[in-house]
Amino acid sequence: MKTMRKFSLLLAILITIFAIGDIKAQYISEPCLPDCTGSTWVPAFPNPANETTIIICTDDDHTYSVKVRWRMRYACNMYWDYYIECIGLDIYTLAPCYNQLSTAEIINDITLKFITLNPGNFPPLLPRDPCENNWRVMKGGCWRYAELPGGVGGGIIQPIEFEEIHYNYIWFFVPCTTSQCCLEYFTVCIVNGVRTITNTGFLPPANCGENPQDGCEPTCRTIYR
Repeated sequence: MKTMRKFSLLLAILITIFAIGDIKAQYISEPCLPDCTGSTWVPAFPNPANETTIIICTDDDHTYSVKVRWRMRYACNMYWDYYIECIGLDIYTLAPCYNQLSTAEIINDITLKFITLNPGNFPPLLPRDPCENNWRVMKGGCWRYAELPGGVGGGIIQPIEFEEIHYNYIWFFVPCTTSQCCLEYFTVCIVNGVRTITNTGFLPPANCGENPQDGCEPTCRTIYR
């Protein structure tokens, strides 16, 4: 009986250790900042990022959406910058809208919808305004799908050395690392009342590293190739 109790206690400890390890693997590190280091992100890290709902498609029964966590800045007095930190999902998001797409295609389609929505109200805002040639979007160069172990309670996706921030996502996409930063440049205009977005350049990481985590895919400029 004592042997069984010891075994049960050991098993419980091991399960807890593995669960904690899985959760730690889904923490997000500090946002990438490849230049203009004096221009900080708003909200400043480690405060929670902004959240915006993006509708990705609809059908007769359901509206499919994602929650984009983002920060912004006006960098070096010339760049309108967005940073996409993570993307929270509902259980149905990947079907039917994205069930035939790769992680890279999904991340970049959401990115395009996000900057079209322009939640930070970057210029141009009126048809008479000139085009803006200095929009930029930054995000981790490689992303993966993640799921909170146990499927309940919300995802804690903040570095363990900082105060924990609960974004309350069970299913989400996260950058595999922010040390490799994807930086994309855009020209944004309003033509006949419609916002047009043209990719004008990008600085992607070469790959996801020699030993990428499971499911990591390079995402920089996928939708513009």
